[in-house]
Amino acid sequence: MTDINREIYFVTKRENKVVEVGKILQGMKLLKAAIELPTWETTNLVNLAVSRVFNAYKELQGPCFIEEAALNIAGYAGPYPGHEFRRVIDDGMGKKEFAEKEKGKDATALSVIAYTKDGKIAHVFTGKMEGRIVHPEQWIEGDGWDPYFCPMDRSKGDFTLAHLQSFTNNYAARIESLCRVRQFLRGADYKGTYEVHITIYNCAQDIFKNTRENILKPSLEYWEKFKSFCEKRKIKPLYITLDDPRKPVQLQTSAYHVYPDYTTAFLKTNEIIKELISEGLYPLRMRCEAMAKNPESPKSDDETLLMDESNYFEFHASMGEKITDPVLMEKFNGILKSFCLQNIGTHGKGSLKTVWAKGGPNEEKIFANMRAYKLGVDSALECRDRLYQILTENGFAIRKKIPPELTVYDQVPTLDDQLIA
Repeated sequence: MTDINREIYFVTKRENKVVEVGKILQGMKLLKAAIELPTWETTNLVNLAVSRVFNAYKELQGPCFIEEAALNIAGYAGPYPGHEFRRVIDDGMGKKEFAEKEKGKDATALSVIAYTKDGKIAHVFTGKMEGRIVHPEQWIEGDGWDPYFCPMDRSKGDFTLAHLQSFTNNYAARIESLCRVRQFLRGADYKGTYEVHITIYNCAQDIFKNTRENILKPSLEYWEKFKSFCEKRKIKPLYITLDDPRKPVQLQTSAYHVYPDYTTAFLKTNEIIKELISEGLYPLRMRCEAMAKNPESPKSDDETLLMDESNYFEFHASMGEKITDPVLMEKFNGILKSFCLQNIGTHGKGSLKTVWAKGGPNEEKIFANMRAYKLGVDSALECRDRLYQILTENGFAIRKKIPPELTVYDQVPTLDDQLIA
């Protein structure tokens, strides 16, 4: 489990790949290692990945991993590694010619990741994505087979990976293999109940395509569209106004599920994200939250030092009434600010971030929200209980205490602090 906080080399020459992988492995400390490694023509990706990661370790002398990707097309003898496709297609017959020749055929994109800590033992993790070869009317250039590979869940239209390049990490064979890497390095499965959240952009498709930037508030029509999406799938839609008028409203899904492990939670949440994308509701952030009392939650403060930076406990209390009086609101906010603490816990490395938020487009509900970083579950709950006690003593009734959670994946940890001028 200590590997999760160590710097780990990702062996690749492609900077964009480091960025994409880093988002899925949020919180881990990746170093790009652009080194030359021997390769050869083979259809055995596992042998190729293992051999190359051992060669990489000899040069790097530190924990490292490498990904070998391949495309398996119906009618071919076996999967072709990415570098071989580049030689035969990109530098040979050409992508458009290949797509025209092979269009309509079923295909599978494959991802094999080999990781070694010591250069002696390699751990292998695999993932795949089903699809087909197409020659789209609107050709968009892209890396590798992106221009002509259409994921199976987009088969109703010729939307290739190149068309979906804004959502690379939602349509990639490496998602599962990377999730399993993270689960392995954490040494924790987090089996049990999850609450999962997906935050979407507040703007419609035409605005998103032109700017790729969020806006402060969604239109009522857009909010209704999001609500309709959620209600059809029995997901709770949330409309959250944060503690600063310069912070964008967060349109967010909320749903509880029971999953056998972290990887399954991530993959199942990603399926909902792809449904959102297909409806023109574009994802901004994914969060997977196990319950705070999960057997693998860190019990002591020291245990949290072995966790990656994206892990934190989160507590929400729905207050009994809407606070409209400015004096009372200032008092309420002052109590919450008094629980924004640094250098706490038995190791002196923990912190609390405590703020208010409002729920609903008419801001009819107000919440007290606390996040506890680098604190074990007992210490974190003690801080939460002390906050609730002080709020109650000062006349602020608590209507409902939301079950406490341990965030095990936060795609954009800084999102709640981002301001729009």
